[in-house]
Amino acid sequence: MLRRQPSRLSLVVVSAFTLLLLWSVFADSGDLPTDLRRKSRFSFGTNPHHVSPDQPDITHEAAPETHSPIEALWYHSSRLIFNNRPRIKKIKTKSSATNRVVHAKDRNPRNPYEDLVTNSIEDLRSMRASHTGFVKELKDLLRNTTAVFEGHGIAMVGGGEYFGPAITTIQMLRRLGCLLPVELFVKDKHEYEPYVCEEYLPKLGARCLVITDFLDKGAHVFAPTHYQLKVLGLLFSSFQHVLFLDSDSMPLMDPYMNMMLVEPYLGTGMVVWPDFWGSTESPVFYAIAGLPDFPNNLPKTASESGQILINKGTHLPVLLLACYYNIFGPDLYYPLLSQGAMGEGDKETFMAAAVVLSAPYYRVKHSVEAVMNDDGEKSVGRAMLQFHAADEVSIPALKPGTWAPDSALPKIRPAFLHANLPKFNAGHLLDEGLLFSKVDHDKRWRLLGTKEKQTSVFGYDIEATLWEFMLQSGCELADKLNDWRDREDLCFRLNAHFQDLFAPEKEEEILAQEKQKKLLEGQQEEGVSMPDPPPRVETETDDGAVAGPIRRKR
Repeated sequence: MLRRQPSRLSLVVVSAFTLLLLWSVFADSGDLPTDLRRKSRFSFGTNPHHVSPDQPDITHEAAPETHSPIEALWYHSSRLIFNNRPRIKKIKTKSSATNRVVHAKDRNPRNPYEDLVTNSIEDLRSMRASHTGFVKELKDLLRNTTAVFEGHGIAMVGGGEYFGPAITTIQMLRRLGCLLPVELFVKDKHEYEPYVCEEYLPKLGARCLVITDFLDKGAHVFAPTHYQLKVLGLLFSSFQHVLFLDSDSMPLMDPYMNMMLVEPYLGTGMVVWPDFWGSTESPVFYAIAGLPDFPNNLPKTASESGQILINKGTHLPVLLLACYYNIFGPDLYYPLLSQGAMGEGDKETFMAAAVVLSAPYYRVKHSVEAVMNDDGEKSVGRAMLQFHAADEVSIPALKPGTWAPDSALPKIRPAFLHANLPKFNAGHLLDEGLLFSKVDHDKRWRLLGTKEKQTSVFGYDIEATLWEFMLQSGCELADKLNDWRDREDLCFRLNAHFQDLFAPEKEEEILAQEKQKKLLEGQQEEGVSMPDPPPRVETETDDGAVAGPIRRKR
């Protein structure tokens, strides 16, 4: 049944009225209307590592002399974060925000989303006081901070089930000719795997770092998890110019040559990418952050943080404010910035910090696109395609402050393949039931569409390349990576899938079979009987032809 939607005008009027009310209540001590005092019926998950407001503040003192410059920065920053912790436990909302797909052709002004927060005005004033204190002390701290970071590089968070896709992403970087060093962060020493970190990854120009090694050097020791780890990997990386990548977000071009050395990064120091959905942050957030009004010229879409490019030399305050939002994210800032919408987490915190501090940034305008599997049985989105910022700014119609629908733009190259559904984890893909037809269980499927479609988008058969990487790493690490050790016959099964779908000697056979099938379908439509197609020819390959010998785990 279709629901009748309220008109756009009515939504704008309601949103504007709500926003004016919110800002006036922050300035006025009068009572709030009863309906804004209601307790929420919607419950967000609580943070098991909640920082108690009753703990005493940490006194100011110098960092221990044994601390590295990055550890010393965290020592002082963690003190500021703790001492300016919000004194309320949780943001409550009356419902979850609606996910609405927003297209680039929508050029209407960005209006505030409906405020769903039900906390009292006393709660929100308390949060604003804490936020104001942190920003003020942060400016004082950084005024006396010397250069801590240097060089260009890539930061990622891996460990556990995220090691596999992270390795695939690093292999893609090297195939592209990217020579940037990679720092792969794992949460703690339990996720640190000596062989992978000390033997395998260094061959790929990557090294492992442990997040808790840095956290333990703080004036206060926080215990972040999941989404909260991303900003810490960005902060603790040694690079000044850093591209953060989710383990499953693969660049499609050398980020050093094509992103770090060109506009818009050089002129702004920060580039972020869009999500599919419209922004749903509560207008209350900007009041808490001390802004006099709802910001102008915000993009209509939410952000997607599978990739973030930032200059920590110019944007360290932004990164530390984003860190503040993430440390107190699960209970407070995540629901403020998404109000329960799909993907709620760290993804809005980075651009929000830039907006609050009036720092320059560039948000890619080209809509994110879904990469479909097109397997003939069910069309499902398997990945997100993000586009190249430098191509946008080279087009006059997309200079800052202007807009154009995607269809009116010259060709803008894809820059990242965020393969999140599923992740290209060599051990998991074989056991997730996505590689075989649900009808013909012997028939294997591609995940990212046909070879022709992939070639038209990427210029080559990218899925074949990804399977080549996974075959190599899967065979070498099958009995070494903890996440893969108990997966029987991993190398053998990877090889079987690769040979069946992607091996070069199969190309002509597959094309011939597709041609025969189309011919057969055409003749059957005309009522002409055709002989059975020729039997499938099985070819045998030498051991080690693609990525080492086919071997069964004993």
